[in-house]
Amino acid sequence: MRGVTTNLPWVVGRVVFGYRVTRDNVGCWFSGGVCSTFSKIQLPPTLTGPESVAFDPRGGGPYIVVTDGRVLKWLGPNAGFIDFATTSTQRTKQLCDGTKNPDLGPICGRPLGFSFNSISGDLYIADAYLGLHVVGPNGGLATRLATGAEGVPFRLVNGIDVDQITGSVYFTDSSTTFELRNITQPNFVPDSTGRLMRYDPRTKEVKVLLRGLFVAVGPAASLDGSFVVVSELFAKRIIRFWVAGLKRGTSDILLNLPGNPNKIKRTPLGDFWVAVNIMNNQQGRLITYPQGFRFNAYGNVLRNFGLQEQYFNTSINVIQEQLSGSLYVGSRDVDFVGVYGN
Repeated sequence: MRGVTTNLPWVVGRVVFGYRVTRDNVGCWFSGGVCSTFSKIQLPPTLTGPESVAFDPRGGGPYIVVTDGRVLKWLGPNAGFIDFATTSTQRTKQLCDGTKNPDLGPICGRPLGFSFNSISGDLYIADAYLGLHVVGPNGGLATRLATGAEGVPFRLVNGIDVDQITGSVYFTDSSTTFELRNITQPNFVPDSTGRLMRYDPRTKEVKVLLRGLFVAVGPAASLDGSFVVVSELFAKRIIRFWVAGLKRGTSDILLNLPGNPNKIKRTPLGDFWVAVNIMNNQQGRLITYPQGFRFNAYGNVLRNFGLQEQYFNTSINVIQEQLSGSLYVGSRDVDFVGVYGN
């Protein structure tokens, strides 16, 4: 890889290890001729799967989820990562730390998404196996809030977002029939049983807003709280559901995409980033081309850029924009967080 490599310490818990930062000039990655650099925040040894990335209300982080069921917080290159939260009461460090065994997910937990309430500092967590959780600003063992809706258990809780105006928590259950560990099994077939839901922290009730989604991921609430966007992974589109105004309770197709859209994240200005993976057949071999699409409330694509130089044939799951404008990229299939900076 081109660029400069420096070795700095990082820490998990209270144990300090080596940390590597690599930085490269990747050229102009979005329209307008503004060039960017790319760097990696390397995860601790044996850890993988930083599928989601978030920053707390004070700008701290990034926080990430990892395959072994933990939420970690990055304290910077001098201090590194520390354990922040877990979701499972059965989890033990001896059994779970560093594991990549998908069958341990129901025991160790597997958070796939999270979102902060900017007022309370609470972190809401979507755990693929264990449901919807919340943990306070100091972290620790999260409290379970819901494991099903309308009498139907969750099977693959995936994306999540907090409406910063109302405090409502929007989240998705990708399917009512298959679990996360089923996806990599032979003869796996996705279905259209995904759901978009809303959790009300005041009433502690979960309401189903949309059903029949073709593997629901997303979601993200609009800046004014009038609608929520949710991605349908295998339908290659983004649906808008209106929660306020004259169209309240209705939905429409906001954007069709050339690939499979994953998580959606709202930008500080109110637009959205969605991670999209485009599959192309090259001489009988499927190659994944990850791309980032920035779109607005009207479904207009404002920017898009390819990440294949840094994520060749690798799916990405999320693109999170920081206040500085830097983009933090999470992927279930790697052992680092990618950072595209100005």
